[in-house]
Amino acid sequence: MTLAQCLLNDYTEEELRYWSRFYGIRIGSSKPATLASRIAEKLLDEQEMQQRLVILRDEEAELFEQCMDESQPVSDEQQKAAERLIGTDYAYMTSSGLLVPADVTEAYRKLNTPAFRKQRILTSYLLDCLLFVESVYLVIPLHELMGCFTGRYSILCREEVFDRCWNLIHPDDNPCLRTGDMIISRAASDVAAEILEERGSHMYACPDPGEIRDWAVNGYPSKNSECMHFLAWLKDSGLEHSYAEEVLQHLTEMIAHGTEMEEVLEALKTHMDITEPRFVPAEIRLKALYSSIRSTLLSGAAPADDEADMMRAEGVQGNGEVLYAKTVLEAAKLIEKRPVLERLGYAVQVEKYAETILVAFQRPGQKKTYVKILIFPNDPCPCGSGSPYRECHGRKRS
Repeated sequence: MTLAQCLLNDYTEEELRYWSRFYGIRIGSSKPATLASRIAEKLLDEQEMQQRLVILRDEEAELFEQCMDESQPVSDEQQKAAERLIGTDYAYMTSSGLLVPADVTEAYRKLNTPAFRKQRILTSYLLDCLLFVESVYLVIPLHELMGCFTGRYSILCREEVFDRCWNLIHPDDNPCLRTGDMIISRAASDVAAEILEERGSHMYACPDPGEIRDWAVNGYPSKNSECMHFLAWLKDSGLEHSYAEEVLQHLTEMIAHGTEMEEVLEALKTHMDITEPRFVPAEIRLKALYSSIRSTLLSGAAPADDEADMMRAEGVQGNGEVLYAKTVLEAAKLIEKRPVLERLGYAVQVEKYAETILVAFQRPGQKKTYVKILIFPNDPCPCGSGSPYRECHGRKRS
């Protein structure tokens, strides 16, 4: 099957006319088959094919090559890769699986030189970094983005290499704009100045390449334990897997952008009625997700001031606004640093939800951040009263 035949089968006459106008093809009274042939000629042009395929990730390129000689069934794990390939207009879903037309196969084999493969690896990863910026920071200095970009290969990124990759990403695929020495999400172009002012002197965390790619592919950090628990809870609550993922992506993006916990909770309410008895733990689960996402993004980030130096000297992790702990042991250590935290202006509170103890750290004017802590009945209560936990916040209600 040829590319023109696939286009003719997949697109309506109206859609073929639209794409003909897009490519500057004279339409006149041309029949659909003629339009499909002319569009196929444009798509098979080497420069056009390079721009469309240079953003493919390794796993997508591998699936593409598997489908060149004969159609291949697509597994659940390959579904997202298949959807992205179909979006290039070089692969099509048939009754027997995903198929790459014969003339596309021939053109791709000529294009797929070692130089192209190297460029594809670099360009696809830059696009992943840009998708990460869109989901997390919205605005980031160019040198910070270049730091993320070079992290995968441990090389010094020359600006001309970065520029070449940037220029190969079609504007329709690029979620960000480049303005001087800043990279700005298209969605935040009108509020970039306010975002930068709010961030102040806080440094940007640079996740490892695996985390960046995971966030870019899934729209959220799928390997984050709290994300996995929250997704499982959404599905257990009756949401279909695909819809549950959409909800998690939306909530994660809100959290990453610094939305207040109360607003994120309201957003969750638009997807499910959390007042039902089976949704009682919704707020607790969301707080755990909120704390985990924020701590992930703030990892390694701190204000450049004396307070940060003091916190590091005392072994307290945080950024001057939010304290965080990744494990129960770290949470317990934060409690031990209570005198230090109080000198820094934090209020340490203990709140009880069922049998779960959540320790809330809060500074005046800042939102609370919760960490779970495991405590036994005879341990001193984390509130600092000096009484055993069973006689203080652990006392059973009559």
